[in-house]
Parts: sequence; C-alpha cells; structure tokens
Amino acid sequence: MLVHGMLNFFNIFFNIFFNNFFNIFFLPSDHSLGRFAFPDFAVPGDFVMQYAWRGYYDCFDMELLPGPSVTPIPIDPVNPIAFTKETVWIKEEHTRFETFTQRSTWCFVVPSDGDLTQCLNSCKNTRRNQCNGVNVVPLNNPAMVKFPDDNGIPKSSNKCNKKNKKGVALINGQPTSETTLICYGLMQPSMPEVGTPWIRSDDTRDVTFYSTVLRKTVTQRVNYNVTEVVADEEETKKSTFDGWRFNDQCISCEEANRNVNGMTARWWVVVDQCVKC
Repeated sequence: MLVHGMLNFFNIFFNIFFNNFFNIFFLPSDHSLGRFAFPDFAVPGDFVMQYAWRGYYDCFDMELLPGPSVTPIPIDPVNPIAFTKETVWIKEEHTRFETFTQRSTWCFVVPSDGDLTQCLNSCKNTRRNQCNGVNVVPLNNPAMVKFPDDNGIPKSSNKCNKKNKKGVALINGQPTSETTLICYGLMQPSMPEVGTPWIRSDDTRDVTFYSTVLRKTVTQRVNYNVTEVVADEEETKKSTFDGWRFNDQCISCEEANRNVNGMTARWWVVVDQCVKC
C-alpha cells in the first residue's frame, strides 16, 4: 500500500506516463501515427514527449489544452488521414537571429501598435527569394540590458542608421523614440545538428529578451475528418498562463494577459514589483 502510494505521488508530481507501440512492419522511412490519451491526472500545460526505437531517440514539445483529452479521433476508411506540407511564417518572441548568411537592404521602423505587416511583406517581396527571416529588435536598449551597445542591429547596416532632423532621430524618414522597434530581413543560417540557428533568452538583462523573430518554414499537417470538440466552459476559464515571470523579474498582469495579434511585436516593460497573475 505504501509502495502504491509513493508511485502514485511520483506520477502525479512529475506528470510522467508511458505508452508502448508495437511496429508490425519494418518501414523506418514511412510516417508513423500513434494514438494515446493523457492520463486523468494531467493538467493543461507544456509537456515533453520522448521516443526511443532501435537506438534512435528524440523529444517533442507538446501542449495539452483545456477540454476533454480522452475523446477518440475516429478513422475514416474512405477518407483516411493525409499529410500535407504547408509553408508558414512563425513568430518567436524573446528570440533573434544572432548570425545569418546575408541581410536584406531594407530596414523599417515598426509602428507604435507593433504591426509587423510591412516587415513581413517586405521580406516576402525581396528579389530572388533572398529573405526568409526577419529580426525585430529595439533601436535603443532598455536601461536594464547589461551590454547597451549590442542591440542586434548589424554594424554595417546603413539603412538602420539614425539621422537627426530638428532634434528628432529619423530612420528612413520615420521618427523614432526610446521605445522604437525596428525590423530588417535576412537569410536564415542552416539548421545545426543540435539546437536552432536562432537564440532565445528569458533574461531581461539580455537584448534578446526584447527581440522577436519571424521565420519562414515548412510544416506538415495531419488532415482528417473529425467532429469538432468543444472544450468545457469551466475548463477554459482556468488560467494556465505563466508568462508573467522571467527569472527574478516580472511584467505586469495586464501586459501578460494582453491579447497580441500573431504578427504583432511588443515592447516589453519590466515592473518593479512582481504580482502573481
């Protein structure tokens, strides 16, 4: 009884569970689709799934959303599951490309509302497809940043240089301020064997914390016919957001819970006193 209680505590505390799948055919180059449900004790949040097969292993980030997680997905034999590739643009906050193969010739001031439409369209319209990524970085580093001269702007970028006119700093004729973000296009470096070609930081003393990346990539989607599952209203009310605390610093709850459009960047403001959101 004691052993069972300890094992149950271990599973609940660490949210660890296991699933075994048996391969009937040896087809390592083919797609595999595993169906399993999260256990009853799992709460909405982030998880890591690890697989191991004949010496091969890897991990995948997973997110459990509020709502029923044990609803089976019916397989339609007439219209089976299909895999399709789609080119998409992904936004990564607190992230930037520190190195890249080449940089585009344009550089723009991001509007005060953070709209990145001009940045994204300029990259898409770059000649010869010589742009598949965008860095969005602060023009002037916040006072908290330990290396104020490193703001992620290439030193050789003439287009990003400020010009003073009647006491106002301009970039390409656009006025700037202490909280101005700028964007410029680039070509992403090759994907390394380990890690990613972009860097990420949750340290408010690092300029990367205040930066945002737009990157072009190809995703693979699973298409199937399934009845839409509506999440329980009470479950959706439970907040699982933990994006208000970054190490020993915090942002306001108002900022943490603010809905931000997918192609919008924000200027992150660190508050003096932390309040749990």
